[in-house]
Amino acid sequence: MVVIGGTFSLVAALAVVAGGDALGLLDSSAFGRSPNQYLFDHPACVLGALTAMLGLSYGAAAGAAHLVHRSGEAVFKPGRHVWQEVFWWARDGTTDVTVALLELRDGRRIAGVLNTFTSETEENREIGLTTPIYAQASPTSPMVATEDQFLVLREADVLYISGRYRSGT
Repeated sequence: MVVIGGTFSLVAALAVVAGGDALGLLDSSAFGRSPNQYLFDHPACVLGALTAMLGLSYGAAAGAAHLVHRSGEAVFKPGRHVWQEVFWWARDGTTDVTVALLELRDGRRIAGVLNTFTSETEENREIGLTTPIYAQASPTSPMVATEDQFLVLREADVLYISGRYRSGT
């Protein structure tokens, strides 16, 4: 990424300098002889050239990224974390529900329909399950339906979570 970013920056800088010279907006030879003096004599031109260079560089890099990855979904999604992705955003449609199976650190297993979850990235988030809720006291015992209408579990108690998406209708 450093090489690609550097290449786009260099090409953008050359394009801005060549374009500025051709349009009479910049004097690259005066800048080359005395960069500090040129900066003090023409601050608006230098600031404009830097702004144009950064805009052109970032725009070209973004355009190239969209061309290369136009059909793929982004792997990095700023502002989202794994819980949001698998519990909510990865569902196929608006009517889908997430059915989760949680193994707790003490060996018990709990299964139910995901009703809610803490969406922040802070530690010890919570997961809220709703009916039907099933529990397994040990790996050798059967899964049994509980009478509970909801169950809230803390992240610190959960060893792993698996699940599937089902139609809510």
